[in-house]
Amino acid sequence: MSSPAPRLGDSAPGSPQGSKRANRRGLRRVLADWLAGDSSPSAQRGRLLLEPLENRQMMAGDVEWFSTSGAEDFGLNSSEPAIVATTSTPEGESAPDLVAFAKALDAADVTFFGAAWCPSCDSQKQLFGDGAQFLPFVEVTKADRTLNPIGVAEGISTFPTWEFPDGSRATGLLTLDQISQRSGVAIPQSDRPSFVGIGSQTVAIGSPLHIPVDAYNPSGGPISITVEVGNPALLDAVVLSGNRSIRMSVAGYGDMVFELFEDRAPRPAGRVIQLAEADFYDGLIFHRIIEGFVIQGGDPTGTGTGGSQLGNFDDQFHPELQHNRKGVLSYAKSSDDTNDSQFFITAAPTRNLDYNHSIFGQLVEGEKIRAAISKIGDPADKGTNSAD
Repeated sequence: MSSPAPRLGDSAPGSPQGSKRANRRGLRRVLADWLAGDSSPSAQRGRLLLEPLENRQMMAGDVEWFSTSGAEDFGLNSSEPAIVATTSTPEGESAPDLVAFAKALDAADVTFFGAAWCPSCDSQKQLFGDGAQFLPFVEVTKADRTLNPIGVAEGISTFPTWEFPDGSRATGLLTLDQISQRSGVAIPQSDRPSFVGIGSQTVAIGSPLHIPVDAYNPSGGPISITVEVGNPALLDAVVLSGNRSIRMSVAGYGDMVFELFEDRAPRPAGRVIQLAEADFYDGLIFHRIIEGFVIQGGDPTGTGTGGSQLGNFDDQFHPELQHNRKGVLSYAKSSDDTNDSQFFITAAPTRNLDYNHSIFGQLVEGEKIRAAISKIGDPADKGTNSAD
């Protein structure tokens, strides 16, 4: 007799100086990656579902604070390529290309020291829009918000701190023009769209994989996404459209954006839409954070035992919605058909939760934000104030 499945309860180049600085910068990056414990996504081996990130209807769902206190877990132990192309209608006018600018700063040996939880660092990243993920950002704090070895070695005391190719530094929030002037890197102008490479993906037979396509148009015009499969007998690739998305603005950390699966999970997606539109989630906490497993929120009491005034709704499952990657957005519950307002976001594939918890979304922007939140380790560390 099988045991019951676990549940998530309620719950300048060439010069000696430049070469030396470049070497030091390279060591920083290696150390930063090691400290972050970053690893490539788990491979899965069917059906590839691609979601374009542009031109979606957005809803807001603010989340203010964090806690890792031991709320009830109700028996849960924390234990062939596709070719994607983008096109856009020419607008005839160039605009600042902030993706290209961020990449050029990285190539010019500029370094942006900061902390994932720092509001000023988040504001600095937001100035770059879609280019934020390409900034030469170096994390200089640990989970308890003290300086990590990089921060200590570099003598960082203010967030953000910028270091430029001539060795000079500037602290605090800078404008794009100030960064351009100090770095000697001009802000590129362009009218050509670009998209982030997806990389190799392994899709499991019978386990469809949702992949966000992150495209960028400097002029802000529309972008069309197409996908081709080399061997349709092995892989079926589909570009999804029409789903709404929800943006969770996490104080001090930044935004996470999730595609909602209204077409395949109308009941759970409809509930979160109803609550978000009523501002239910504003100011709530992530009351349960288990690194490598989940972050869980949506409880107005912050204890893991509360919910909304709407009451429970029944589970809803779909064969194309599985907990097969990080960033899956799913409902938490204490037993069958007791879904209400609490949700969790996976940090890794958690296949034991399939067909036990109702999936209703997938993280499409803000993976670094999710990862940073997952590393919060001190129950008393609930503030979001910057150290600058």
